[in-house]
Amino acid sequence: MEKYGLALDKAIFEATQHQEEKERYIKTIQDLVSKSTQATQKLKEKEEKEGLASYSAGLERRIERYGFVSERIKDVLEVASHFYNETLERLGDKERGEARRSARIEERSKEDREEKGEEKRDKKRDKERREDRLEEDREEEREKKREKETGEARRERILEERRDG
Repeated sequence: MEKYGLALDKAIFEATQHQEEKERYIKTIQDLVSKSTQATQKLKEKEEKEGLASYSAGLERRIERYGFVSERIKDVLEVASHFYNETLERLGDKERGEARRSARIEERSKEDREEKGEEKRDKKRDKERREDRLEEDREEEREKKREKETGEARRERILEERRDG
C-alpha cells in the first residue's frame, strides 16, 4: 500500500515537471490511485474484521482522498505544479546561496594560505636578519678582541722597548 503512495507522489511530481507528457502521467496516476484504493479497501475490511475501528476509519479517509485525486486529477496537478515549482525555486535559491557561501569560504581559505605563506616568508626573512645581525655582532666582538689583542701586544712591545731602552 505504501509503495503505491510513494509511486503516486512521484508520478504527480513528474507530471508537474514534464507537461508535454501530462496525459501519460494522468493515466499512470489514475492507475496508481485505483490500485491504492483497492489495497486500502482490502486492508480496511481486514481491520474491521479484527475490530480495529479507529484504524479502519483512517483508512476510509485515505480512500476518500484517493477518490478526490481520481476525480480532480487536473486540479491536483495544477496545485502540485505550483507547490513543486516554488519548492524547486527555493531549493535553487538555497543551492545558489550554498554555492556562493562555498566560494566565499574557498576564497578565504586561499587568502589564509597566502597569508600563511607570506608569514612563513616573513618569518624566514626575520630569522635571516636576526642571524645576520648576530653574525655582525660576533664579528664586531672579534674585531674588538683583535684590536684589544693588537693594542695589548703593541703596549707590550712598547713596554719592552722602554725596559730595553
